[in-house]
Amino acid sequence: MNASQYTPWIVAIGVLSLLIIWLFVRGARRRAEKATRVVTRMGGNFGRALVTTVVIGGVQWLVLAHTTDLRTWAAVLGFPALFAAAQLVRMFASTHEVAAKSKGGHR
Repeated sequence: MNASQYTPWIVAIGVLSLLIIWLFVRGARRRAEKATRVVTRMGGNFGRALVTTVVIGGVQWLVLAHTTDLRTWAAVLGFPALFAAAQLVRMFASTHEVAAKSKGGHR
């Protein structure tokens, strides 16, 4: 066999290799995008929780440092605890499962 007989096979193998590489990169890109969305969502929730904690803690510290009225103390400490408890109860009482909707699929 001479070189001209190998050329079509070499071209076919090259095209097939490029197709396989393209499919692999496409799948990897989709997985990376999904992971980025999950991390971004978690980071956003963490940031909001941190800011809310700082605001509530700052208000509590300010009121507790500048007043001696026990009813005010009870209100300042009780209301955030009440809302936190309600949120925890709702979080732990959830009985449904949320799944991401796949492209073209049904839940």
